[in-house]
Amino acid sequence: MFLHERTRFTGLVPALVLACAACTPQTGLHTQAPAQAEPSMAGDWWHQSGDALLDEMVAQALSALPPVCAAPERGIRGGIRAALHHQSAEKRHAQEHERAVERLQKAEAVAGAYLRLRAWADRLAARHAMLAPWVDNAEIARFRREAGLVPALDEDMAGVMVGLNASDEDAARAGLERALTDLARLTGQDAAALRARLDKTSAMPIGNGAATSNTLLAQAEAALANARIAYRGGAASFATLYVAEANALAAREAQIMANHTAALATIRQWSEKAMAEEAHCG
Repeated sequence: MFLHERTRFTGLVPALVLACAACTPQTGLHTQAPAQAEPSMAGDWWHQSGDALLDEMVAQALSALPPVCAAPERGIRGGIRAALHHQSAEKRHAQEHERAVERLQKAEAVAGAYLRLRAWADRLAARHAMLAPWVDNAEIARFRREAGLVPALDEDMAGVMVGLNASDEDAARAGLERALTDLARLTGQDAAALRARLDKTSAMPIGNGAATSNTLLAQAEAALANARIAYRGGAASFATLYVAEANALAAREAQIMANHTAALATIRQWSEKAMAEEAHCG
């Protein structure tokens, strides 16, 4: 009788292997299907981010993970079935633990790429916002130079400011493109479609930027406003205006990076807590 059971079990091995292989999606196929979020778990920290787009990006990336597969036990009887059931339960528990860790690692990678993308987008916006005022400064410098009120150096410095800002704007745009490519790769999305989604959403609410950065920005912008008025009225040199413009831009970028750092620290804290909880459960 035992030999009969053993013979039946041996014949089922290839079938079990094939059944398990059938549960594994083929490479590349999952990126073509619509995203379907996995069931919410206690450690799914991204749901508390307050950022709907981040939540969606993580769900998109996690939907590409292959399912956990367990071999079927139908057709197997007696002690062999009990042994297989025990082994299958242990194996599935191990697979589920590995999957939970993989999900958390993937989510943190997506969040990091998303935060870098946001930071570059904010830096690009800050550089772009400076273009019109600097062009205006250059025009005023030209008019005042033509009127003989200021030396040609003022107009030259204004032109340098416009050129430097354009160069920095190009660098920020290139950084944005790299971050966009990284996030698109992680989530399996089209970069152009992802850009369109980003343009329609507000800035990330995760974390809190340093209050010091906000105070410095307010002070720098107030100084800049006064410097512009003074230069237009002939009460200040262009060098004073140049310094005020540079300080205001530096303060804006410092605030952007403070917000980015605070958001990244919050994400890491959530992820580390979830990972610790999973290690304890595993």
